[in-house]
Amino acid sequence: MTLITRRPRMARLVFGALAAVGLAAGAVAVAPAAPASATTYANCPSGRLCLFFNSDYQGARSDIEFTDASLSNELFNDGVAGKNGWKVQVSNNAASVWNRTGKMAKVCDTATTCAGPSGWAKGYWLAAGERRNLSTIGLKNKVSAVALLTDSYAYSHQHNNNPY
Repeated sequence: MTLITRRPRMARLVFGALAAVGLAAGAVAVAPAAPASATTYANCPSGRLCLFFNSDYQGARSDIEFTDASLSNELFNDGVAGKNGWKVQVSNNAASVWNRTGKMAKVCDTATTCAGPSGWAKGYWLAAGERRNLSTIGLKNKVSAVALLTDSYAYSHQHNNNPY
């Protein structure tokens, strides 16, 4: 004689519920990690002044190593390809800036405001390591030139962080 045992209905329901919870937990365990913070140093290499297409150091990036009186010859083409603003001209299209040059740098709306002694007090000076959303200084989508000092202390008496 063969004995057939049947699980009670409650046992089947509990087992089914536990299996569903186990599957859900497994799905969570394989979910991808959240992206790293947008303000890591990887977003702006050491020794560079980085201009970003978007605010908060997001989007495509342009790394500037030397003074440039005309950013019309520069593109947002540094960093990860395909980001918002990729291959767009830098001049008058930057929304944020990060100075990792180790020296003072200046962002300007024209080459004249970045030029020699008459222009030193114009534009916006960035201390080494300083980051800014350009909208906070009235220069969002207006930066067309940059000046990098060779000495962090040179012209410090003329440092002017008012936009004009």
